[in-house]
Amino acid sequence: MTIPTTRARMRDFIAHYIARNGFAPSVREIQRGVGLHSTGAVHYQLRALEAAGEIRRQRYLSRAITVLTPDHTKDRSGPVSNSARPIKSSRSVLA
Repeated sequence: MTIPTTRARMRDFIAHYIARNGFAPSVREIQRGVGLHSTGAVHYQLRALEAAGEIRRQRYLSRAITVLTPDHTKDRSGPVSNSARPIKSSRSVLA
């Protein structure tokens, strides 16, 4: 199955970023790397890639993206890294 160009560029950007750095890029890094105009567009494309089976994401963790299809780089399946961090809430919880 062929995926649209923006999604293919995004998948390749994520795969190369992981291969180079050992962990997945942030949403803003993906936005800049692919040339999208908003983080909302990045989230939309990430959901589409996930629905197509190209990537896997873990909820509530930042930088927790795994590329599932082999392409230019090797060994991209499995956990992205041990550096995935829980997303901090800006709200404080009162007891």
